[in-house]
Amino acid sequence: MEGIVVLEANKRDIADVFAAFMDDIEKVGDATVGYQPRKVNKMLLVEEAGQVLGSDGKQKENAIRLPQLLDEAYRKGWCIWLSAQHPSSIAPNKEVSVQLLKKLKNRIIMAQTTEVDTIVEVLKQEKPFTPEDESYLRSTVGELATGDAICRGVELSPNEVRLPLIGVTIRRLDVPDLS
Repeated sequence: MEGIVVLEANKRDIADVFAAFMDDIEKVGDATVGYQPRKVNKMLLVEEAGQVLGSDGKQKENAIRLPQLLDEAYRKGWCIWLSAQHPSSIAPNKEVSVQLLKKLKNRIIMAQTTEVDTIVEVLKQEKPFTPEDESYLRSTVGELATGDAICRGVELSPNEVRLPLIGVTIRRLDVPDLS
């Protein structure tokens, strides 16, 4: 299948649908072999990730399985992007939440004041993350306006290097009326 596919499932089934996606990604062979540069040709974007990951039943199973899948997905040509309002919503407890957040390489942090300690805990385990970075994050994150964010990315070649925190403004996309 090529192009963009949008799937919206009802809330009751969404955790099972996500588990099926994980099963399918696990079955795929590696997109590259040996020391060839990795190629990402598929992306799974999960909006409101707290509905497929969390602390109960299938959501909890998904949250516990996902860190291992993230280790494999990149080799298989997959990028998995999670969007969630609160880091705590994607795991059954803080320990699993921190473990999962550590596996996610690129981050966009929007207005978030209640769980900044969890975000700092994750970023402190990465190099470089200086006391100045922590101060910047703590002083900025609570003041972010709609459309503003703090980003942290990863440069992949030749070795994985964490890029510095940067503040950005995300422009609203004006979609023309086609009617």
